[in-house]
Amino acid sequence: MVSYLALMPKRTFAKGFLASSLAVGISRILGFFREILIASLFGASYLTDAFFLAWKIPNLFRRVLGEGALEKVLLPMLGKEIDKKFVENLLFFLTVSSLSLALLISFLSEWIVKFLTGTQNEDFLENAETFLGIMAFYLPFAVINAFYSSLLQYKKAFFVSYFSSAVFNLTVILFTLFFYPLWGISSLVCGVILGGLLQVAFILPFAEREAVFFIPKVGFHPKLKKFLVNIVPSFFSAGVGQISTLAEAFFATLSGGGVLSHLNYAFRLFQLPISLIGVTSSRVSLSYLSGKSYSPDLRHLEFSLKKYLIKGGEIALFFAIPTMIGIVFYSKEAVSLVYERGEFSPSDTSEVSLYLSLYSVGLIPSILYGLVSNIFYSKGKFYLSFFLSLLWVLVEITIPAVGIAIFNLGGWVIALAHSVGAWIVFFTLCGVSRSCGIFIRPLLRLKRFIPIWALTAFFLALTEEVTDKLLTSAVILFTALVYLFLFKRFYL
Repeated sequence: MVSYLALMPKRTFAKGFLASSLAVGISRILGFFREILIASLFGASYLTDAFFLAWKIPNLFRRVLGEGALEKVLLPMLGKEIDKKFVENLLFFLTVSSLSLALLISFLSEWIVKFLTGTQNEDFLENAETFLGIMAFYLPFAVINAFYSSLLQYKKAFFVSYFSSAVFNLTVILFTLFFYPLWGISSLVCGVILGGLLQVAFILPFAEREAVFFIPKVGFHPKLKKFLVNIVPSFFSAGVGQISTLAEAFFATLSGGGVLSHLNYAFRLFQLPISLIGVTSSRVSLSYLSGKSYSPDLRHLEFSLKKYLIKGGEIALFFAIPTMIGIVFYSKEAVSLVYERGEFSPSDTSEVSLYLSLYSVGLIPSILYGLVSNIFYSKGKFYLSFFLSLLWVLVEITIPAVGIAIFNLGGWVIALAHSVGAWIVFFTLCGVSRSCGIFIRPLLRLKRFIPIWALTAFFLALTEEVTDKLLTSAVILFTALVYLFLFKRFYL
């Protein structure tokens, strides 16, 4: 272990991780405010189900491109110096293709909604079709933002790169608050489009400051062909967890009104640690790996590749394990604190906390999945990663199909399927890449924290059933501050 970790630039990596987590954390907190606002104003009904179903399509591209696919292909191709002509041609291609796809989605919105839903409720279908037809045009903004975000990561400007999402969430919140009395839930839909526009407007000046601002130009650079060949498997591989949510939407609407909304509220809470820990550790490690050369043999990971993945895995697990403990013991209290107000009732809290607990079973593999994938992306093995990750989709379709369509077990099966799929894909990727040791070693190094994990579980168990939201906030804040202090003590 000393041979790898003694030479690891701990402070540099840890500070990059911390800057990324801070920016993503601000964005996710604002995202929570957005979800709290939706829950308070609209609760969980067929109307909110229509919005969440329609939002899944453009949001899928936002999450996949902004949190994986584009950067995983682009960053390794940039090397030590950016090829201006290549990125200009790429930007032109991305802009034109995303706008064309948005037009196609908007035109086919009626058929897309009918294909994705398991209900025939006319009001639901009509609203979802209208919402999707409008929100499809968020897609070009999401693609352009992901492009410049990747370039800023290349320059190690992590905070600005990820903070653009906070601008989006803040815009949606303010626009909804201001126009809700006039337009109702349509204010959310319009806020999405305006948020995308302002998100791009925010990131462009920083791109210019870092000398990575480019004007799209028509052309077909030789590297563009390689990019196109790799982006397809990378898109599906990085977005398999997001793409499977489309199948989840079908089974959720089949389960009844409000189930899709409950799942969405739970998944938003579940995604906070995924984003803060998994996405940031994966992206920071990839930015440091970019530009290096590795053997094409997956069985022989080079020295520098291992040291970054070991350190990334250690930091990720340091936060992931206590987070999972917190969700297991404190899911109902956390859900009540975040959502329970206005139209969101105690019965809604019970449903969402159940789904959140089942999602948390797959928290650790979901967080580590991105780090394992970097082994493939750094070596250009895009298609191998893609085919392996299809297992996740298969699991998330098969289990709900049996549990809901045949046995009518309810929406909780969808959350459980997500966790089962996460573990299967993670172990499969580790086995194929022979990288299990990369995560066993950090676990052994983290054994010194076992007593504090046990104390955390005991403390949260004692404070369960706290009904006062101020006390609930204090418990969560105190627990978080303890682990931030430990992170500073051992990693900064």
